[in-house]
Amino acid sequence: MRGEADTAIMGKEATLKDNIDLLRKVLKTQNRLIRENVNKNLDEVPRMLALYKEVEPYFYGDEKTEGLMGDPELEGVTLMLCDDNFGNLRTVPTKQMRSHKGGYGMYYHFDYHGLPVSFEWFNTSHLSKVWEQMTTAYDFGIRDLWIVNVGDIFSNEYPLGYFLDLAYDFDKWGTSNFDSAHEYTKQCVERNFKGKLSQSDLKKCVELLEGYTRITSARRTEAMNDRLYAPFAYNEAFDALEKVEKLMADAKKLLDKLSGNTRFAFYELIWLPLTADLNVQKMWLLTTLNHGFADIGSTYAMTLGKEINECIDYDRKIVDELHKIEGGKWYGMGLSEHIGFNAWCEEGCKYPVIHNFEPANKERLIVTVKGVNAFSEGKFWTGHVLVSGAFLDPSKDEAELFLSTAGIVKANFTVENPNSFISVSEESGSVKPFTLKTLKVTLDRKKFRKAKAVPEICIHCSDGNVVIKLPVNTMADIGASKKADGTFYWCGKKIDMNEKVINAPLHQRNWPGTIDCMDYISIDAKDYTSKTDSAKGGFKTIKDYTRGLDALKAYPQDIIFSKTEKDAPKLTYKICVPEKGAYTVRLYTNPSNPYSRENVIFFGIGANNSKMKKVNMISPYFAVGDGNPYWSLGVLENTRLTDVTLNLNEGINEINIFALDPNFVLQKLVIFKAEEEPARSYLGPKETFRF
Repeated sequence: MRGEADTAIMGKEATLKDNIDLLRKVLKTQNRLIRENVNKNLDEVPRMLALYKEVEPYFYGDEKTEGLMGDPELEGVTLMLCDDNFGNLRTVPTKQMRSHKGGYGMYYHFDYHGLPVSFEWFNTSHLSKVWEQMTTAYDFGIRDLWIVNVGDIFSNEYPLGYFLDLAYDFDKWGTSNFDSAHEYTKQCVERNFKGKLSQSDLKKCVELLEGYTRITSARRTEAMNDRLYAPFAYNEAFDALEKVEKLMADAKKLLDKLSGNTRFAFYELIWLPLTADLNVQKMWLLTTLNHGFADIGSTYAMTLGKEINECIDYDRKIVDELHKIEGGKWYGMGLSEHIGFNAWCEEGCKYPVIHNFEPANKERLIVTVKGVNAFSEGKFWTGHVLVSGAFLDPSKDEAELFLSTAGIVKANFTVENPNSFISVSEESGSVKPFTLKTLKVTLDRKKFRKAKAVPEICIHCSDGNVVIKLPVNTMADIGASKKADGTFYWCGKKIDMNEKVINAPLHQRNWPGTIDCMDYISIDAKDYTSKTDSAKGGFKTIKDYTRGLDALKAYPQDIIFSKTEKDAPKLTYKICVPEKGAYTVRLYTNPSNPYSRENVIFFGIGANNSKMKKVNMISPYFAVGDGNPYWSLGVLENTRLTDVTLNLNEGINEINIFALDPNFVLQKLVIFKAEEEPARSYLGPKETFRF
């Protein structure tokens, strides 16, 4: 019941009341025609009204205009609600609405053509998120009709099968089965390949299906670009690229082993969607690194540029093969634009811009530290000092340095290492232009003895010297000690080691140079110290939820737990900070939409014994769809960030998080000194060390 080109039915000049009045007439006319031509008893005729985004306002109305809700012409009509086109429920029925005689349906999306960026290439849906959202729909009473938009069935067979089986046998796959997504993936693989592949290959197929959708759940194919992942901070782009390349290599290796119908089934169900999606991910990650290395003047950027062109060629090869296979049966399936969208549609989309430059005609060495933005050529007049934070983690004894050139000639180097407890993989050597050399720095903690000065090494090159500071933390340095009786102390306070984890402290930086790691605490949501259920329910873990993280959500998921901390389920995270003061706690959550007509999803948060803060994770300027920037950012990144300021004490603190409203799904927390923002990244800082 919407207008031409998915617009309001009566055009811009019409009021809300005009549209509602027209629809009342339409509904009355339709029911009359059904009685006259189909069946006088309307209850025997399946009828459904789709309350899609353009129609939804007519159902609810506003404070001045009564909507269609409760209209007698809708008695016995199934009311089909919808998601926000990106896999997040848009609206759910209240308890009062659930008594509606016709029941409720859900219109969900695995494919979408519209704002903020379309996704119509191969499958990018991760089953755990589908499970969480559709079980939420069911628990809110949406049980009569489920429809999913898949675009082309060919490109979404895997999630479509799950969606339909979840609907058909909810008792088996629904809310009570928290391992539903993984179990279904195993069943899907066995149904197609059992008896044709070995057990190890069947297991690999499961890893491939879960692996590529885990990556695309962080960013869909068309929405990928070079400005997302951090090129150097937290080694984010390199790590993401490594995961992509391993999945692609494993899929190709398995494809090459197969023949006949088994090979074709594997090609269609696993290899094609995985490779078609991940090759684009790889292309943009390489572009991110190409730009990052070009920005620091490294000739390695040009090598990355060649690899980007290889990805572009491979994408065309994938499409060409798809159009020829089975005698061209699927010709046209590969014609969707899917690279570099700069708007919601393909208009203006473009391939990566590769950065090239003319290298210097002399010997110039560039040194960077893995996971850190800083770099240096060691010129004496700039005096850059680099710092590796790897050994600040007492469980780590290896750091890595990257060497590349800024010139067209090879760069020689020697390593000065005065430390008996530190070794370097190469004490001298050379770096060829257009290459990246890795030096491994190893710490022997048994030999390490605390000194007044921070340990350092120096890399000598033809035109300078690069000093790398290597601060080391031991258990004693972070205030941890173990008594002879086995009692464990942290910052002078007794710790019960039967409790789960205590996260590492933030670190002071009292050496020259810069460091953008270890000045925060990052905790994956699943690594809570303890959790406390209430009389109404409690938090449960959703494994492999999205963006590569498990998540915590309070169940039952269709109730308001509390307006205060009373009756609210609680998660507790113990952390240790170096000094008293104001700290920012950044929560990473699912970009859930409000469960009611009010623009709210409340959660609670507090430190130690302080009064709980009630926080609304929904911006007052938020609106679902239509290009709203707050909504758009959330669905593109598949996460929402909410910052809360807490006053913490020096030493150990407890951060308590309470579930108050439905749709609060916690993925991770990052804590840092107020106004001392960690280095920019897409996925957020990696989880810090803990014991």
